[in-house]
Amino acid sequence: MRQIDWDNVQEKQAGSFDRPPVGGYVLTIMEAHEDEPKEYYRLYWDYAEGEWEGYREALFQTRGWNLPIFYRSYKNSAQGFFKTFMQVLQDSNPRFDWHAWTKAGGKDAALNGLKFGAVIGEEEYIGRDGKTKIRQVITEVLPIAKIHAGDFKVPELKKLKGDAQKPIPDVKPAAPAAAAPSPTYDETQCPF
Repeated sequence: MRQIDWDNVQEKQAGSFDRPPVGGYVLTIMEAHEDEPKEYYRLYWDYAEGEWEGYREALFQTRGWNLPIFYRSYKNSAQGFFKTFMQVLQDSNPRFDWHAWTKAGGKDAALNGLKFGAVIGEEEYIGRDGKTKIRQVITEVLPIAKIHAGDFKVPELKKLKGDAQKPIPDVKPAAPAAAAPSPTYDETQCPF
C-alpha cells in the first residue's frame, strides 16, 4: 500500500459524496431530446458556472452516473410553464429567439448549450429499498440575471405526505392457483 497521510483524510459514510448545496445556479443544457408523441423535451443538464461547473459531467466520467434530467412538457395543460421556460432561455441567451425556434420546428439540438438560471431544492422520495431518501430537484427556472443578483428564494425541504412516508411492504408473488383436475371420460360417456 502506498503511504497516505490519514490525518488529512476526512471520514465518510457509505453512499456519501460532496454535492452542491441547494441554491440558485446557472445551468447548461448538455443534451436535449424531444419525445413528440408524449409532447415534452427531456433536457440533460450540468452546472455552468462557479465552483460546481462541470460537476455532473465529471460524475458521469468518473462514476458512470447519468446527467440529471429536467422535463419540459408542451401539452395543453403545461403550455404556460413551457412558455415561461422558453422566455427564460431567451432572456438568458441573447442569440436565442424562441419564437423563431418554434417556427423553425422546435428542433431539440438547437437547445444544446443554452444556459438558464435555476433554483435547486430538495425533496423526499421513497427509494427502491423502501427507505425515505432526499434528492435535489429544479424547483424554479429564472433568467440568469436573477440568479447572479441573488433574486430568488430556496424552498424548504419538500417532505412526503402522510402514508407516502411508510416503507413499501415487500410484495411476494401470489402462489399459482392449483390447476383444476382434468376431466376423465370413458367411451360410454362421449356424446358423439
